[in-house]
Amino acid sequence: MLPKWVVAVLVCLFTAHVLLCEESVQNGDDIELNNATLDDDEEVLVVRGPVEPSTPVGNAVGPTHAVIGGAPVAPHKYRFVVSLQKNDNFDYCGGVLISSIHVLTTSHCVKGLNTTDMIVGVGLHNRNTNNSDHFFKVKLNHVHKNYGGERLSYVNDIALLTLATPITSRPAIKAGIIKLPRTIDENYHNDSTSPFRIIGWGITKNVLPGIAIEAPLLLQGAVAKVISAKECSNRAAETLAGSKICIDSGRTAMCSGDSGGPLFRQRSSGEYEIVGLGSYVFGACQAKNGTNVFTKVSHFLPWIKKAMAASRQALVKRQTTNSRINCTNSTTNGTFCRSCSNGVRWSKKCRSNTDPTGKVTKLFGWV
Repeated sequence: MLPKWVVAVLVCLFTAHVLLCEESVQNGDDIELNNATLDDDEEVLVVRGPVEPSTPVGNAVGPTHAVIGGAPVAPHKYRFVVSLQKNDNFDYCGGVLISSIHVLTTSHCVKGLNTTDMIVGVGLHNRNTNNSDHFFKVKLNHVHKNYGGERLSYVNDIALLTLATPITSRPAIKAGIIKLPRTIDENYHNDSTSPFRIIGWGITKNVLPGIAIEAPLLLQGAVAKVISAKECSNRAAETLAGSKICIDSGRTAMCSGDSGGPLFRQRSSGEYEIVGLGSYVFGACQAKNGTNVFTKVSHFLPWIKKAMAASRQALVKRQTTNSRINCTNSTTNGTFCRSCSNGVRWSKKCRSNTDPTGKVTKLFGWV
């Protein structure tokens, strides 16, 4: 019997295949609400590092395999990356934290799955840890309503997961978040002062159908080269949608298990910024004159902000419905800082502003 860290990978038999190599079913309607922005107090969660122009992601010493063509990354350097796992501990996709409760990934990773079908591994380097503090339940699964699947070349391949518990509730795991792009539909070009990077726990080499291959336990990474939309269209033999961005897969590439994982870069300030989410490849994952296709995150900024606002409002609604209990007149130095509708205080402590209406206005305000 194969150890559980050995993953049997079946390469998809169609030309353009998702990095996950599986297709799901429709997962409900989209949510339309007002725009949202990150809370100011989440700024401390943003992952930063020394600016590293033209340096590889991994610590390559001798011949070693990674994502494909890279190396293991320094432990906990990129604390915004997450591992999506089935409840049987099978790691099948990646994603990134963009707030204390929100994970950005691709639709094909989560479409058709109930929130109880998956868990999110946060703050991991070795994905096979037995520390349960690293694993978070999912409360909401928001798939883009116009996701096209394989029939439509995986257009709108983006989804937002909302965690049942904020990562700030478990500071020991040292998780962080990655910045969203500054502007809609950013124009990206290769810059030696800010190289593009890919990371993930996916397989590390091209394989033949039906061949079992070991997936790495440690997070892997490599530097990537972005190619133009025209060049990508030529290589993929399709007209590339403006919602996608491609890398040259001749030397480094993402592969099965890397779906939803990040293509990212570093700002001059040291902060990391998400650029793309692993979507699909043409033919082999790594190939001369080949390409890996990513969902272009900057194209979806309005959608992301609406989805974040929708999830927060949905959770606040649930919290106000379920939490109206145990009002009390007692206070201790103002720590009972939310009011019930009759003017007395909640018998719970919180960290934020008072609400004279008695409604919870800020998610996860209790401490």
